Amino acid sequence: MKILVTNDDGIESPGIRALADAVSRVGEALIVAPDQEQSGVGTAISFHNGIAVAERDTAIEGARAYAVSGTPSDCVFLGLGPLAEGKIDLVVSGINTDSNVGNGVLGSGTLDSLRAFQYQALS
Repeated sequence: MKILVTNDDGIESPGIRALADAVSRVGEALIVAPDQEQSGVGTAISFHNGIAVAERDTAIEGARAYAVSGTPSDCVFLGLGPLAEGKIDLVVSGINTDSNVGNGVLGSGTLDSLRAFQYQALS
């Protein structure tokens, strides 16, 4: 099973490492996350800006990791497409450093990355 792991808190956040470590026990983890915090960007996609992708070292055995200069949605599109090396079976997003509650879910990059997956799956 191939699992795309993403977030909106950035590639260096402790939550994404914990999540990737957990899912790597049941499948092959592909970590694609913003190179810096992108909380609250909602449904943003980088149409007019170039996006840089840099492979990162990871201590998680069998996992590949990439830092993306774009938004959480950009990360999902790249993780499902050119970085995937095959079909992705599952997308997981988080673990957040802050909560996603109330109206905060409307601008959540974590939740939006899952919406991007749903959009691409339906296209």
